[in-house]
Amino acid sequence: WSESLFLFFAFLSLIIFARYISTSRSHYLILASVALGLGIATRYVGIALLPTLLAVLFFLGKQPVKSKVKAALGILVLALLPILAWTIRNLTLTNSAANRTYNYHPLRAGKIKAMIDVLHDFFISNAGSWQLHAIELVLLLGGLIFLMVYILHRKTQLDDIQTRAAANGLTGVLFSVLYLVILLVSITFLDASTPLDERLLLPFFLFMVIAVFSLVSVYARQKNNRLVWVVLLALFLLAARFNLSDMLTTARDFRQNGIAFNSVKWNNSATLSKLEELHRDGDVYSNGSDIIPYKTGIKSTSIPLLYSPTSLLPNEDYDWQVQLMCEEVSQGDALLVYFDTIQWRDYYPVE
Repeated sequence: WSESLFLFFAFLSLIIFARYISTSRSHYLILASVALGLGIATRYVGIALLPTLLAVLFFLGKQPVKSKVKAALGILVLALLPILAWTIRNLTLTNSAANRTYNYHPLRAGKIKAMIDVLHDFFISNAGSWQLHAIELVLLLGGLIFLMVYILHRKTQLDDIQTRAAANGLTGVLFSVLYLVILLVSITFLDASTPLDERLLLPFFLFMVIAVFSLVSVYARQKNNRLVWVVLLALFLLAARFNLSDMLTTARDFRQNGIAFNSVKWNNSATLSKLEELHRDGDVYSNGSDIIPYKTGIKSTSIPLLYSPTSLLPNEDYDWQVQLMCEEVSQGDALLVYFDTIQWRDYYPVE
């Protein structure tokens, strides 16, 4: 539920900061920093936008170095205040800054391959192996880096509109790369359960699209060459052609079967209907403890975990917790609800 709000704050910060780069007006810097701070407080990974904006400030900013340093300090203070306040609140109430345990769990090759496929499929779906997908993504990034270097080399020749577009383009590329790096670091040391799926990788795609259009716009104007736009349009039409079949198939499936917890399968669940019929008072233990309150409003507790999905550390109290749960159920003080269709949570015991 945080994604849309995070993207709103991230885009707001991007747009206002680009305006600051082209005008050097301090109120734009303040507004962009506040939006950035709210974005970081919404999702921790938003911290990737902080060094990005600082880099763009020093690369493209028209102010003298001393003014840039002052602006950078202002960004740091305003952007970090919300997350600092939230961290202090968490430490005070729970003794944990972010409900995560540090533990090294190296990335698996399968997760990296899945990430490459998802990133590639945003642009052209189901075309070749993951190795080919990786090469195509590197070529895309290489093309954008070429445009960035060309634009930075000619930054003194940019007008205000081109400066804003250049700022958007640089921000798009740098944020996309840093976003992936922070995700991978988080998975390796803090939260192994983070999926590298379409939801988590969507910011990469959106900021890359902004980068492509912004950098090509500046390059075409500097070169005074409209052919660049023709080539870009042809590439987008080609991508749309490749994606059309999968898009229509997915749309039909969503229309007929629904999506995720709002699918027909969950809306017509006989297990959930039986639970609503049987439940009076007492605890409800389940491997779908997040689904039950969402669909029925009944409070539910997770059955004991074999290990932590975030740190991968084993649950040392597992046997004791299972015994306690079984005693409550056998005495009629609790219900046990097990969904056999939930096959993706291997940190739970099998049926």
